[in-house]
Amino acid sequence: MTVLAPEAVAEELSGVAAALVEQFAGRVHPDRVREVVAQTHRDLAAQATVVAFLIPLTANRARTRLDAEAGVG
Repeated sequence: MTVLAPEAVAEELSGVAAALVEQFAGRVHPDRVREVVAQTHRDLAAQATVVAFLIPLTANRARTRLDAEAGVG
Protein backbone atom coordinates (compact mmCIF):
# COMPACT_ATOMS: atom_id res chain seq x y z
CA MET A 1 0.00 0.00 0.00
CA THR A 2 1.32 3.44 -0.94
CA VAL A 3 0.87 6.14 1.68
CA LEU A 4 2.10 9.63 0.90
CA ALA A 5 3.94 11.68 3.49
CA PRO A 6 1.97 14.70 4.74
CA GLU A 7 4.26 17.03 2.78
CA ALA A 8 3.60 15.09 -0.42
CA VAL A 9 -0.15 15.17 0.20
CA ALA A 10 0.00 18.94 0.72
CA GLU A 11 1.97 19.34 -2.52
CA GLU A 12 -0.48 17.18 -4.47
CA LEU A 13 -3.48 19.05 -3.05
CA SER A 14 -1.82 22.35 -3.93
CA GLY A 15 -1.53 21.14 -7.51
CA VAL A 16 -5.17 20.08 -7.58
CA ALA A 17 -6.22 23.46 -6.20
CA ALA A 18 -4.05 25.34 -8.71
CA ALA A 19 -5.60 23.46 -11.62
CA LEU A 20 -9.11 24.08 -10.33
CA VAL A 21 -8.39 27.77 -9.64
CA GLU A 22 -7.45 28.06 -13.31
CA GLN A 23 -10.47 26.05 -14.47
CA PHE A 24 -12.91 28.13 -12.40
CA ALA A 25 -11.25 31.53 -12.91
CA GLY A 26 -13.84 34.29 -12.97
CA ARG A 27 -16.56 31.98 -11.66
CA VAL A 28 -15.39 30.88 -8.20
CA HIS A 29 -13.01 32.88 -6.00
CA PRO A 30 -9.58 31.20 -5.69
CA ASP A 31 -9.83 31.10 -1.89
CA ARG A 32 -13.15 29.25 -2.18
CA VAL A 33 -11.58 26.74 -4.59
CA ARG A 34 -8.75 26.03 -2.16
CA GLU A 35 -11.26 25.71 0.70
CA VAL A 36 -13.37 23.21 -1.26
CA VAL A 37 -10.31 21.13 -2.15
CA ALA A 38 -9.11 21.05 1.47
CA GLN A 39 -12.55 20.25 2.90
CA THR A 40 -13.22 17.61 0.28
CA HIS A 41 -9.92 15.90 1.08
CA ARG A 42 -10.62 16.01 4.82
CA ASP A 43 -14.10 14.52 4.29
CA LEU A 44 -12.82 11.73 2.05
CA ALA A 45 -9.79 10.96 4.23
CA ALA A 46 -12.00 10.66 7.32
CA GLN A 47 -13.96 7.83 5.69
CA ALA A 48 -11.25 6.21 3.56
CA THR A 49 -10.28 2.61 4.01
CA VAL A 50 -7.99 2.76 0.96
CA VAL A 51 -5.93 5.92 0.65
CA ALA A 52 -4.13 5.26 -2.61
CA PHE A 53 -6.71 7.14 -4.68
CA LEU A 54 -7.56 10.00 -2.32
CA ILE A 55 -5.92 12.70 -4.44
CA PRO A 56 -7.75 11.87 -7.70
CA LEU A 57 -10.99 11.32 -5.79
CA THR A 58 -10.51 14.69 -4.11
CA ALA A 59 -9.93 16.37 -7.49
CA ASN A 60 -13.05 14.84 -9.00
CA ARG A 61 -15.31 15.48 -6.00
CA ALA A 62 -14.05 19.06 -5.59
CA ARG A 63 -14.60 19.73 -9.31
CA THR A 64 -18.16 18.44 -9.02
CA ARG A 65 -18.84 20.64 -5.99
CA LEU A 66 -17.36 23.69 -7.72
CA ASP A 67 -19.39 22.98 -10.87
CA ALA A 68 -22.50 23.05 -8.71
CA GLU A 69 -21.46 26.30 -7.04
CA ALA A 70 -20.66 27.87 -10.40
CA GLY A 71 -24.03 26.80 -11.78
CA VAL A 72 -22.63 24.26 -14.25
CA GLY A 73 -24.45 21.02 -14.95
